[in-house]
Amino acid sequence: MKGLLLPLLALALAPRALAQDGAERVLFDCEGGFDLGGVEARDVRLSLVPFDSGQALRLDAGHAQAWPGITLKPAGAPLDLSPYAYLKLDVRNVGQRAGTCALRVDNPGANGRDHCVQVGLGLQPGETRTITAELSQLGIRFSEPTEFIGMRGVPGSPGTFDATNVTQLLVFVPRPQEDHSFVIDNVRVGGRVRTVEPDAFFPFIDEFGQFAHADWPGKTHSVEELRARAAEEEADLAAHPGPAGWDEYGGWAAGPQLEATGAFRTEKVEGKWWLVDPNGRLFWSHGIDCVGLGGAVTPITDRRHYFAALPEGGDALAAFYDKGSWAPHGYYRGKGEYETFNFTAANARRRHGEQFEAVCFDLAHRRLRSWGMNTIGNWSDGRISGQQRTPYTTTVWFRAPEIEGSEGYWGRFPDPFHPDFAANLGRALREWQADSAADPWNIGYFV
Repeated sequence: MKGLLLPLLALALAPRALAQDGAERVLFDCEGGFDLGGVEARDVRLSLVPFDSGQALRLDAGHAQAWPGITLKPAGAPLDLSPYAYLKLDVRNVGQRAGTCALRVDNPGANGRDHCVQVGLGLQPGETRTITAELSQLGIRFSEPTEFIGMRGVPGSPGTFDATNVTQLLVFVPRPQEDHSFVIDNVRVGGRVRTVEPDAFFPFIDEFGQFAHADWPGKTHSVEELRARAAEEEADLAAHPGPAGWDEYGGWAAGPQLEATGAFRTEKVEGKWWLVDPNGRLFWSHGIDCVGLGGAVTPITDRRHYFAALPEGGDALAAFYDKGSWAPHGYYRGKGEYETFNFTAANARRRHGEQFEAVCFDLAHRRLRSWGMNTIGNWSDGRISGQQRTPYTTTVWFRAPEIEGSEGYWGRFPDPFHPDFAANLGRALREWQADSAADPWNIGYFV
């Protein structure tokens, strides 16, 4: 394994000197006397193969294990990769079917969620791509410990990962159902990490709700840009109104004509189950959840210093302040009521004026159809789905006993076998019957 361990060891001894220019540095490649016997493999057959102008490592992965792959460990002490913004490797799918290849960079105690950075890429047969693991969010590191609250990811550090203490790299195929083959090469680190003073970093969210310390194609810089893009979008929607082969519900207008019942239903057609729209046409539901103007509602209590230009009390945009209290996890859990600001609605008001809601509701239907979508998914604004222009799903809310000992991100799992489950659900369905059950645009309910 000499070809792997010696370059890694050299980098571990002097990473800061190497990283000053931000240039990429190879951690290992497969040239020379690379020892396959030193690579820890799980349900993987390894071989060295020609790759571009050199040599690379081929992984023929089975599917007897959930995570077939290899582990690459440095010689001696863990690596300090903190001067680098990313770790990359090149991968080619040399198998006969599409598959996903994943890379994980570990600290001690890594479990796939904590103390690691994990990323995967899907590749078609013959496709070559580069997998990039971000070692530093946004390429920055703070000069002193800096607290961020109410965020799932924070600038500077990817969660609980510590770039100063990298113990191993894993390359694997996640939960394959069939065999896959990949070639990997050129594992490298690079990118310059800037040291940032916290006082200079805050505020870091601009007036439109965007990250303030970077630029990118499509970023909004002014209200004038927002309005110009509205005009551009109108032209695009006019040029691309949606699939020509759909009926008004988004069903297959030229497909089989089944009984038109005036409501959505399921039916087995030529041995396959289908949704059928009210006109009796086959319907493939394709849509988006959470259609509405609440996508960027964010708490501001205890963190106003994050935001550069929240509106003052007399501003028309002050209408988008509100209160929240639901917080099943994270910083705001158990803290009671907190203040919020709705950047989605505020930007819509900036873009479309006082009648922004009517404009945005109309746009929602036209956008979905233009994008080839025919369903408003769950947790969407009922004022939009109620316009009867796009089929939708909605939710029947009810309480049920929970399974003791169960756990999950949103809480414990309801017990569907408890007698109260069916009784409470039936009661809720009867209450909803007058609301949307008779609407022909309603596909069905989440419970």
